[in-house]
Amino acid sequence: MFFQEDYNAPPEEESPPAGGARLFFWLLGGEAAGLLKLNLLFLLACLPVVTIGPALVALNKTVYDLTIDRGGSILRTYFRAFRSNLRQGMIAGMFGLLALAALVLGSERALRAGGFLLSCAYNYVVLPLLMGLAMIFGGVMSLLYPVLVWLMEMRAQMA
Repeated sequence: MFFQEDYNAPPEEESPPAGGARLFFWLLGGEAAGLLKLNLLFLLACLPVVTIGPALVALNKTVYDLTIDRGGSILRTYFRAFRSNLRQGMIAGMFGLLALAALVLGSERALRAGGFLLSCAYNYVVLPLLMGLAMIFGGVMSLLYPVLVWLMEMRAQMA
């Protein structure tokens, strides 16, 4: 790499191993740095809580581009997706944050009501119901962001 005969020639790419565990770890090592960068970008974008929605949309868009091997910079793809989907992501993120707040406040209010009978009813009826609603909500929200990315791709193809 450092002592090439011709520095103007493109660097030689190392060929992947034939298969098995070596190929798996070779692929994992090649993508690990990019995925680590992407994770750090996502965490930084989520610091202001109101940008969780656009950050999730940008994360899904960047992973989608990585899986279909479009190439390009992870940083550029992430921030382009973040800016272009800011409004839709904010709306979806606010919907998610409001629903989460409603679940948490409802649970906290039921616990503060007190009383042994209410405590038993809470433990055996309300708490499983809230957990079920939280799981359904989590499933819906985890599907919402890839659907937003899919809609963005369809809009880009139509233009």
